[in-house]
Amino acid sequence: MTWPAAFRSKLYSGGVVHQALLLECLMPANGEGVGDGGWFAATDPSLSPWAELLQKQGFEPRLGSTGINPQTWQPIEGGWSVTIKVADGLVEGEQYRRAGLEYAARALRKGALLRLSIGKVGYSRSEYQALKIGRIAQVSSDGHPNLLKLEVWDLTTGIRTRLAATGASADERSQLFYGSAGQLDTLSADYTVGDGSISITGATTDRFLRETGGNGAVRITPDVGDDFWLTFTGETTGTLTGLSSTGAFGTTAGDATTGRAVGSTVLLEGHPIDILRKILTSTGAGTNGSFDTLPASWGLGIPSDMLSDYGWSQAKRILSLTAGSYDWRILLETEIPDPAAWIVSIWGSAGIWLTTKEGQLVPRMARELHTVGLARQFGDLTDSDLIEVPSISWHPADVPEVYHTVKVIHSAGFSSHISNVTTLPAREVIEYNITDQTLGVSNADDIANETRDRLKGWGHFVPEYVEATVYGLRSYATGDVIQLSTAGVRGRLTLTRYGYENRLVMVVREEMDLSENATRLTLATLPINVSEDSTQ
Repeated sequence: MTWPAAFRSKLYSGGVVHQALLLECLMPANGEGVGDGGWFAATDPSLSPWAELLQKQGFEPRLGSTGINPQTWQPIEGGWSVTIKVADGLVEGEQYRRAGLEYAARALRKGALLRLSIGKVGYSRSEYQALKIGRIAQVSSDGHPNLLKLEVWDLTTGIRTRLAATGASADERSQLFYGSAGQLDTLSADYTVGDGSISITGATTDRFLRETGGNGAVRITPDVGDDFWLTFTGETTGTLTGLSSTGAFGTTAGDATTGRAVGSTVLLEGHPIDILRKILTSTGAGTNGSFDTLPASWGLGIPSDMLSDYGWSQAKRILSLTAGSYDWRILLETEIPDPAAWIVSIWGSAGIWLTTKEGQLVPRMARELHTVGLARQFGDLTDSDLIEVPSISWHPADVPEVYHTVKVIHSAGFSSHISNVTTLPAREVIEYNITDQTLGVSNADDIANETRDRLKGWGHFVPEYVEATVYGLRSYATGDVIQLSTAGVRGRLTLTRYGYENRLVMVVREEMDLSENATRLTLATLPINVSEDSTQ
């Protein structure tokens, strides 16, 4: 859940905040991961933790930074670290009594889910609010055998495999869509175009899968012509039922005799934000929130309370069309060994990425800054929020060149936007390819136009960066769009040359500093148009 308003106000305050921290080991929603959901550490001994979470000098938690690279929309991998002190001998916990180091070794396994929360001494565990979530990358002891330093990947980059750690075929079970995408078989009876079912030689219910209440997809090799897809709505042993009467996704069906090849296909349909949320939370059991609708092998089993309902709903509202549905269609015939990289490649090509805000996963997307209006995020900044005078970079190094044309390629063609540019070097075209996301989608051009309009300014222009340090612990997500007002910078643009006044900016990097009770931000703004960045 998002931070309560009163709690957020306290953390955003510039005054001294008495911080108490809570570190919890969590289990994936599918129950298959490593670690132990009962283990926790805290700075407040009254919570009876398994270990002491240290905050003293030299052992302060380091929350790390996260970021996004404009133009490529590649997230900058983040991480954080904490140090705990494990007591010798037996310790008491909520359910167990065992040796502290033994339980720590059982719980703090590489890849285990961790959540770091903040509160104050005297809070119950339920009153703490999440700061960070991630997976353990490394546990080490240096200088004292009972002091353990935990290095943690942010969860956005920690999902390199599915969270499952059990099963006889772990090499397959660790892959997204294992045992389903691209499985081959043959027809055990003839198929004639228009038939309502097909018979397949082997079992179907464990390989030819579909979303609960949705359609599945099957590829068939006909006697004559190209392969085609059919959709289906039911499956029994050796049979798929409820077949579409004609070829699906722009293909043409043809008769196929016994022995012709049949292939299982993963079909993902719907709004891209919903598809991503289903992949993150699905367990196959339907018990992990309302988006747990995909088969077990199609989901990562991340607990649904690690996702912000508000953040996901807001993203879906932003990604919309003036008319028609904003729906993708993805067909997969290959298992995915690295879910994190695959998510970056598919959603990143549309300028969409995963990040964290207030200790939960949220989606963010590139936006056309100067049309955002009131659809921005909470947390506008003025000079009263700034600890020191900001610094400004007229031409940040991580955007080395610009492009005359921004082109979005989709399944039925492309959409592009051409502009003069105001800096050099300039290339002709930057391409974003959403072909695999729009296969057979009737309004693919409308979706491509929306994508183009969000991305075009970031392709045509070099942004202006403001580096600012603000009072308090402020959980901005990379991609948040807010307003900045400050007289302390002199930009290159016509309307920033003598300061920023209600200027819309996007957060491209953020880092909370617990020891300094401060947050460091890199904020980017774009020219409103070519003339604002002109010297004429």
